[in-house]
Parts: sequence; structure tokens; C-alpha cells
Amino acid sequence: KQIIPYLVLEHEGSYFLMQRKATSSESRLASKYSLGIGGHLREEDIQGKDLFEWARREFDEEINYSGDLEIEPLGILNDDSNDVGKVHIGFVFLLKGNSADISVRSELAHGELLSLDDCKARYAAMETWSQLVFDFLQTR
Repeated sequence: KQIIPYLVLEHEGSYFLMQRKATSSESRLASKYSLGIGGHLREEDIQGKDLFEWARREFDEEINYSGDLEIEPLGILNDDSNDVGKVHIGFVFLLKGNSADISVRSELAHGELLSLDDCKARYAAMETWSQLVFDFLQTR
């Protein structure tokens, strides 16, 4: 399985929910909502770096953010219920940010900070990993 850092940003009780573009390179996730910022690890990520550095590189590649972050590991996500999950495994991190100044770049159409209750309204349109993470966050 390919390792994916899966980064969930939280700011003052709100979570950054993004929507992928319809033209996403991963067509199986096109237009889906995502709580996680993620991407494939590259060979250079492994050279003398730790998981937190890998996560930060991926975050900076996908998101414009001005603020400080605390990174808390949440766990490993393994979901074989669909074709995407069968070939990927997620290392899930909670990024606690001190700024609401955040926007998307790359393959993401848009994103916004929402309460868990507001995220719930988009649950059916979320990718499977985000649904699993959402379910976990509700129990915290």
C-alpha cells in the first residue's frame, strides 16, 4: 500500500473541509469533500526526515496557511472497502492551528472552516476516509 499522510486542520473547534475539483488526478475522488489534506510520500521525504516533516511538506504543498501548527498523531487509517483504500494507508494527524487564514491550492476546488455539525451536512458527499475520520472526531 502507498503511504498517505492525512492531515486534518482544526482551528478553535472548526475543521477545514475541502472539496476536490471535478478534474482531480485521482478520478475516484473527484468532487468529493475531504477533511484530510493528503498526498503520496516521495522518496526524498524519507531521506533523514520524520513523519511530522513529511506531513508538513504535504500540508504546505496543498494549502496556503499563515499561522503556527501543533501536530498530533491520531492513528493509522486502513480501509479496504473501496478501490482507493485497497492501495493506500493513511497516517492521520490533527493539525491544531492558531489562525483562520487558510485557503486551498492544487487539486482542491475550495475549502472552509466548519463546525463538526456543519461538516455533517456534507457527510454523504465525503470521501470514505473523511467519513471515518469524522466519525472518530465526533467521539473525542
